[in-house]
Amino acid sequence: MTLSVDSQELGSRFNEDEAVWHRYEKKRRLRRLPGSKTSIPEAVLNALDWLEAEQECREKHYIGTPM
Repeated sequence: MTLSVDSQELGSRFNEDEAVWHRYEKKRRLRRLPGSKTSIPEAVLNALDWLEAEQECREKHYIGTPM
């Protein structure tokens, strides 16, 4: 069986990924502004920025009925 993905679905996924990436880059730039020093390792801050960007930009799919 061959998996087939609709071109609109691929476009939607690409756009969502791009939105996450741009939000992540913006968060990194803001964090690196002069005067924003922290003792937390940069790898940890990058991971947190990525998670926040995904939460803000990814479409959320819920199962069940709204409460």
